[in-house]
Amino acid sequence: MRVFIFILSVAALAIGLINQQIFAENAHANAGVVVFKSGDAQITRADKSIKQTFKDDVLQQGDTIETKHGRLQFELSDGSQISLQPNTVYALEKYSYAAKQGGQSNLIANLQKGGLRTQTGAICQQNPKSCQLRTQFGNINSQKAEFTVMYDAGLKLVANSGHVDVCNASGCLSASTGQTIKVKAANKPPQLASLSL
Repeated sequence: MRVFIFILSVAALAIGLINQQIFAENAHANAGVVVFKSGDAQITRADKSIKQTFKDDVLQQGDTIETKHGRLQFELSDGSQISLQPNTVYALEKYSYAAKQGGQSNLIANLQKGGLRTQTGAICQQNPKSCQLRTQFGNINSQKAEFTVMYDAGLKLVANSGHVDVCNASGCLSASTGQTIKVKAANKPPQLASLSL
């Protein structure tokens, strides 16, 4: 009887280890999941294939999301939460998340147009240098923060909580909770503004 219980315990342990390995591989391949979608948002994959987006769709590194007249919210595997506004194009250029200490993680995204609201996850909180939101007018870095960005003829950023940095070739500026940063052009330095979004 004891031998039988031992065999079952070893089998259960082996199955658990296999499941953990499969989960880790999938977590590495899959960046996140769509949690809300309205309108006709679509994803262009790294291989240039295009698909309509639905709730529970899996996002991958290299995906470019276009919301058109809709909205889309997704959560990445590190806990980052991103909400895209209508007429937004957002590219997830590089993404990898190693939950264990010492593993390499990065989150590099490109906001090509439109707007978003985001709450940072583990990657930004553990290593802000490996976490960046790029735009034509400047790059945005944050650690533990929630912020809103509108990007059209210029860039406007509101730090809803925490601290957020905006940098371009003309300089860097940090915004704390409640502050707004504006950038009028790529060759103009970021400036603090009292104007909210």
